[in-house]
Amino acid sequence: VKGMEYRFLVIDGKCLSVAHRRIASVVGDGKSTIRELIERKNKEPWHFLTATPVKMDEPVVEYLKLQGYDFETIIPKDKRVFLRTNSNCSTGGESIDMTPIMPNKFKKIAEKAAKAFDAKICGVDIIINDLEKDDYSIIEINDNPGYSINEWPYEGKGEKIGIAILNLLDLVQK
Repeated sequence: VKGMEYRFLVIDGKCLSVAHRRIASVVGDGKSTIRELIERKNKEPWHFLTATPVKMDEPVVEYLKLQGYDFETIIPKDKRVFLRTNSNCSTGGESIDMTPIMPNKFKKIAEKAAKAFDAKICGVDIIINDLEKDDYSIIEINDNPGYSINEWPYEGKGEKIGIAILNLLDLVQK
């Protein structure tokens, strides 16, 4: 399925957050090698604090080779080079808060998917190629989703998911 992958977080029937999981990548500065860019990225607060470093493993070597690069390649300034084919944050991918710009029609689809499984806390992973069209593919539904990528994204404001979960569990005094 072609498109961008999004994690829709649905709590108690309402989509509270949408995060795009960007594939692990580096942006060239015209001077540094891909290895140096990765090492620098792994020292950024988000990657360090979330313990999600960009891995320099065999899949990265192979994917760079397919693009005509290796770890010693110097990337032109402002050019983004993707390092793998999956968007997992555990291998260095990054979350971008898309909640304010995601069309409501897709949030409603995520809510409907969560309802089909009677899930009170649910992560719905959807691939969308064009936000203006109605084409999408639900690729996974998680009944125990990690929500740190939604609450503390690499880019964007993030949504306060923890408090919504405490409210759902009736653990917050009103």
